[in-house]
Amino acid sequence: MTNRIACFLAIALLLSFLPALAIPSHAASAVGSCDSTTRTCLFAPVADAYVTSATPTQNFGSSSTLEVESTTQLGNTTPVAVSYLRFDLQAIPHGQGVVKAVLSLFLTSRTGTSTASVGIHQSTNTTWGELTVNWNNAPSYGSSSVGVNNSIGAQSRTYTWDVTSAFRNSSLVTTLVAVGISANITLGFASRETSHSPVLTVEYGVVDTLPPVIRSLRIQPVSPSSEQLVTVLANVTDDTVVSAALLSYSVNGTFAAQLAMSPSGGGMFSGTIQRQSSGSLVNVTVTAVDPAGLSATSSLAFTVVRPSYYFALLNQYNLLTSQYGSLAAQYDSLLATLKNLTVSLPSVQSWNAFKASYSNLQSQYGDLQSAYNGLQTNYLQAEQKISNLTSQLGALSTMYAQASTQLQGSLSRISSLYLTILGLGVIMGSIVIALSYLLLVRPRLMSRQAHGNNK
Repeated sequence: MTNRIACFLAIALLLSFLPALAIPSHAASAVGSCDSTTRTCLFAPVADAYVTSATPTQNFGSSSTLEVESTTQLGNTTPVAVSYLRFDLQAIPHGQGVVKAVLSLFLTSRTGTSTASVGIHQSTNTTWGELTVNWNNAPSYGSSSVGVNNSIGAQSRTYTWDVTSAFRNSSLVTTLVAVGISANITLGFASRETSHSPVLTVEYGVVDTLPPVIRSLRIQPVSPSSEQLVTVLANVTDDTVVSAALLSYSVNGTFAAQLAMSPSGGGMFSGTIQRQSSGSLVNVTVTAVDPAGLSATSSLAFTVVRPSYYFALLNQYNLLTSQYGSLAAQYDSLLATLKNLTVSLPSVQSWNAFKASYSNLQSQYGDLQSAYNGLQTNYLQAEQKISNLTSQLGALSTMYAQASTQLQGSLSRISSLYLTILGLGVIMGSIVIALSYLLLVRPRLMSRQAHGNNK
């Protein structure tokens, strides 16, 4: 009887220790277990430990806590306690890769009540020792996070981070580092030594490792003017699909815009660049992205030219300038002729030739003035589009006004001279008649009268 009682007591004592000996639930189900139906694996860290600058030579590899803390120094947030977790994902079926990876950490303690942020970084060092790592010998980690959670609140809850990017092109053994972003808040997460071990949930499958290819990049029109929209056309292919194509461009070295390009079938994507002023240098970059986040870029540049009507207007301007020069030469010739008239009185034939030349020149001047008025109308219509032509035509208008003023003055003087010459002609005619009468007619009359008297 006594032996039976002792046996029962021994069994009861053993049963009382079983909960303490139980394997943590997360750890037991997470050690490389994969479900081929859901294509999901659960992994517990094969090593974890936190390090702190407060005790730089002390190791916390057997601690039940993974501590995270940052402080403010000289205006910058600086980590003073970070946690290292090493994962071995080699249980993922051969030929498969990480499609998605989510890290879960259980918060057991914290200071303060405000919402905190924690970033997960990656270290390429996978040989650090769980029972030897400390602040002084802890491996370095990347400056950019592979996942961030900005909503760390109450304790006794599980918080998650999407860390898929840490496994894109890395080996199946990697180290994740939890780093505090919020200053002066201490967070304690459960380590793998507890029943709330960290868990990395991995979805696996065929992973895309090839980026898109931009096979061609061109613009329409090929040589755009300042009055034309520019269409950018990109031909993009990928071993899966192209999820997006982004167009960004700068003008004369200054960023102008970024926009999503529209797919038009057959791997073609198009985007539109707004009108730019003549002479602008436009640099275009197209970035294509596939669902795996892999990308490819291609660039081109073009210079915006002047519109075609500008050159037609310029030709008219040059023609008018040439005609104006010809008119000026004829005007100078007329002035020379006028000077000769002031020296000696021309014959009637010379004067008639002069009048005909003057009338012809006046007619040419009228035609040229009409042509100039028409060109001035075209110029006013194009004035808003071609700013640099304004000064040239303005200068020409000034020159023309000056020439017109001078010519009007000359015409006035010529008209006065013409009237004067007509007056002189009348006087000369009267004198000729008088002289003819005195020298020819009167002597004959007197001779006849004398002859009559003799009879």
